[in-house]
Amino acid sequence: MLKLIFTLIFFLYSISMMSQWKTDSGDNKFDGQYKSCYVIGKGGSFPFNKPTLVISRFGERSPNIYLTNIGYTGCSRNTVRVVFNDDESVLICDNPAPDLNKDSLFIRYFDNTSTVDFIEMLMNKKSVYIRVVNSCGKSDYEFSLKGSSKAISFALGDYLSD
Repeated sequence: MLKLIFTLIFFLYSISMMSQWKTDSGDNKFDGQYKSCYVIGKGGSFPFNKPTLVISRFGERSPNIYLTNIGYTGCSRNTVRVVFNDDESVLICDNPAPDLNKDSLFIRYFDNTSTVDFIEMLMNKKSVYIRVVNSCGKSDYEFSLKGSSKAISFALGDYLSD
């Protein structure tokens, strides 16, 4: 019985750790100092079934918001659609940009909300659902926003208060 209880506790702990936001910081000679936060979500297909939502900021520049570990992003007509857990409205980014390696997709401008408003929703909602649609197909992802407020505040510093 005791073994079963420990197994259950370990299982619940490992599940909760998988949806936790993590932070990172550092610097390099090309970009200077950076801070970032990220969360691994659910969705996609093997071997790209650990989608990652990242928010980063280099120095005092505007933040970068991007998806990585989602597979090849060099297809044409990329569109990102976003829905939050308690909202029926769909935020649309018709111009996400793949990175140079075509393995990440930068979410730039939304048609119907500002970047600051989007970041604040990430900090205040419980979960976000993201659909990537392009000429190669479509994929759906889900990310927990538990702990996002503290992590995003770390990554962005005073950006939201400016």
